Amino acid sequence: MDSLSSAVPLGSELSCTTTHGNTLRGNVVATDEHLKAVVIQESNDGSNVHIINLSHISDLKILSQPSDADLSDDTPLLPEINLQKVSKRLEQSIEARLKEVNSRGVGVSEEAQELFDSIRKIYDEIRWDGSDIVVLEDVRISSPYSPENCTSSSTAVGHIQKLVTKFYEDKKSA
Repeated sequence: MDSLSSAVPLGSELSCTTTHGNTLRGNVVATDEHLKAVVIQESNDGSNVHIINLSHISDLKILSQPSDADLSDDTPLLPEINLQKVSKRLEQSIEARLKEVNSRGVGVSEEAQELFDSIRKIYDEIRWDGSDIVVLEDVRISSPYSPENCTSSSTAVGHIQKLVTKFYEDKKSA
């Protein structure tokens, strides 16, 4: 069997479709024999780099191969990586995942979770406190999650009650 780097040469342009249906096009900047992976830099602007395991590729087309002159020793193949940008992206991704995990109520009804998700579309500042929904760190919605179960010392409670009422009206008419 040919080596991965000879089957998919560095500097070649390829188009591949993943088993998830995503199509990527770019230049091969690295290969890893052990992991059976290729690293491609997207052709459009060069800022996106993907590491793709070959077992996750359903279709692979090599569009062009580099000449020997294209692969001279003084030509860097890998782009510089902005570590601050990578760190920020990682931090945002972790924050988004934590937010997603924390938006799932434990031991609450499906309807309560649907109400939570409905309010979250409008207010980003929403969380579970046990089985209670807390909006804007001020309005608390307790089980059975009706407008009468919204409590707060602020005027925001009126708006949240309207959202809860609308949620149940929309659910009833669906």
